[in-house]
Formats: sequence, structure tokens, C-alpha cells
Amino acid sequence: ASNTHASGPGVEGGFARKRNPFVTTTKNTLGEQLPLKDAPQDAFKVAVHGPAGEVPIEDIQNHNDGTYSSAYTPEKHGDYEVDIKLYDAPIHGSPFHLVMEGANAGYSYAEGPGLVGGKTGWDLAFTIFGVDADGNRLASEALRGGECGG
Repeated sequence: ASNTHASGPGVEGGFARKRNPFVTTTKNTLGEQLPLKDAPQDAFKVAVHGPAGEVPIEDIQNHNDGTYSSAYTPEKHGDYEVDIKLYDAPIHGSPFHLVMEGANAGYSYAEGPGLVGGKTGWDLAFTIFGVDADGNRLASEALRGGECGG
């Protein structure tokens, strides 16, 4: 299991409410890709935990070349832990600690008098509106730091 690696947004970090795939590659001690003899559901155990608890994963697909793919769709942004085991032993890097982002800076925006003028020493408020990649405004509790609108 220590020669087996995983990569992709599902183990490196991605976006909430989006499908986050990952690929697991099994290798022998020489570093060569090695297909498993068992069905992936029998060989791998994958658990994803986040702010809303356990997240279900899609069935693991066998590509018959030593690579196996799956994905999951987290409903909430925040910190996640992905635990991948091969025959009950953690693969290289597991458990993975990652962040699923909620807001998309390219769609988010701010409004208010604090953005268009002011005087030194005067408080002028502004509100930041976080927007996800689908154009949906996020609730204020979904944003971190600052005064948030929602």
C-alpha cells in the first residue's frame, strides 16, 4: 500500500457542490503500475469526512492498468479528510487533509461606500458577497473573515 498513490481534486482539494474525482495508482516495489487481482470494492476502502459528516463516494472504476478512479460531491465547503486504504493499510499520503472551497473569487464581489471614497480615520463599511462557481450567492456564514453580506 505504501507504493500506491492518489491524485486529483478529491485528494488535493476542490470545490463544494462539484464532483471531485481522484485516481489511485497501484504500484509494486519497483514502482511499476500493477493491476490488482481483486475487485476494487474488495481491495480499497475509502472514507471521506467533512463538515457535514461522511460523504458517499462513487463506485470505484477499474481501468485494468493499475489505475482506479472514483469521485465524490461534498455539499459543504471546509476541511475534509480522505482516508484510502488498500487491503486495510493506508496508501501513501493517506489520510489526505484538504479544503473544499465554497466561494469563487472570479464571481465574488463587494459593494458599499467604503469602496468608492472616504477619509483617513473614518469608518466606511462595505460588504463582500461570495459567489460559487455556478453563480450562486453564498450565505454570509459560508464566508471567512470580514463583514459578509448574504
